[in-house]
Amino acid sequence: MKPISLFFALLCSAAALISCEKEPGGLPKKQLVSVYEYGSKTEGFASCTRETYSYDNKGRVTVVAYDDGKTQSYAAYTYGNGSITVTVRPSKDSPLVTRADRYTLGASGFISTLERTNESSTTVIEYIYDADGHLAGIKDGMKVTWENGEITSDGWNTFTVSDVPFHGFVPYNAIPYVVSDDALYRQGFFGKVSAHLPAGLTPVLSLSQEQRTFTYSLEGDRVHAVKETIHTRDIITGQEKTAYSYSRVTWVE
Repeated sequence: MKPISLFFALLCSAAALISCEKEPGGLPKKQLVSVYEYGSKTEGFASCTRETYSYDNKGRVTVVAYDDGKTQSYAAYTYGNGSITVTVRPSKDSPLVTRADRYTLGASGFISTLERTNESSTTVIEYIYDADGHLAGIKDGMKVTWENGEITSDGWNTFTVSDVPFHGFVPYNAIPYVVSDDALYRQGFFGKVSAHLPAGLTPVLSLSQEQRTFTYSLEGDRVHAVKETIHTRDIITGQEKTAYSYSRVTWVE
């Protein structure tokens, strides 16, 4: 399961981004991701994590099953009246709960607070939004900045913008660090998303100078695959190296 991020807004005023549905979290069928795979080193995914998504009849994520070839986890999403509960288990039938998240929704339908309980502690996080419905950060914590409907910084990274429009998918490494759940972010529960996918990001603080760029392959108007290039330069030695990560998306048809 991806940790609290170091990755869907559904208001009619944001129709150009996603759709004109009134309820956050319901995407048109053509924008539902069925499987998302990402791996390092090779385009053939020799090392790969696979996320498989299930949805309810409103197009909301109900299950995300994770498998990296060694370990698995199973996140179940339950939607209540003004709340969302995410229960994480090692497998579908396991009685063991490794983490339980309870999200409270504000009047806008966006997540206002998260109460996260794991085996040893409970943490409460309060999210804040700007006047346009963009995630502005965490109260008394990291801030997120926007410009002309595009995210420019999440407190840990600065972003550049591509010309590829958002269609229900954001690459794993490009979801803002302050976001605690990728699936809920992609569905719009963390406010409006950028109108376009990121072209790249640069960490604000790093022991080495690093730059990540994303190259998208499209089928029609939707992302089919992503090549991520990670270029680093050691600040002390000046040594440079380049690595790659690959992602691919299967959509619900």
